[in-house]
Amino acid sequence: MLWYTHVMAGAAAGVLLAGSADPKGMLVAAGVSGFASLLPDIDSPASILGRTVPVFSWGTKIVVGHRQVFHSLLAAIAVSYLLSSISVLQPHFWFLFYGYASHLLLDAMNPEGVPLLWPFPIRLSLPLVETGSLLERLVLRPLFAILFCFVLVSRLF
Repeated sequence: MLWYTHVMAGAAAGVLLAGSADPKGMLVAAGVSGFASLLPDIDSPASILGRTVPVFSWGTKIVVGHRQVFHSLLAAIAVSYLLSSISVLQPHFWFLFYGYASHLLLDAMNPEGVPLLWPFPIRLSLPLVETGSLLERLVLRPLFAILFCFVLVSRLF
């Protein structure tokens, strides 16, 4: 999936997770989860996050490859835990985790799939959507945007 599809899905997951939080709390949840949805692609120098830290991105791509360890549940837990140890993100472990996990679920819908149970070599794949396809651009992205807006508005009123 493309980065903006991941962000919309992550933000929707954050708002769903926020429950009955106040509007500011829901926006924080959406922002943290939306950001976390970009984290698995740190191993791709072509990704939006990979371009911001190219040395790390190229290094991880060379050492572990794209869609390997960073596309697993183990990485989702570890990265969420590490980031939640930063004082600003301390109370947001679950927002980080669900944003990260939303990325994994979306990439599992791609023919390449994800090694969800890494280091076991089994890849989870339900090949429904090619990255950047019309289905992603015209259906999934608007669907997640609508879901995000619907949940946000329904929780506010």
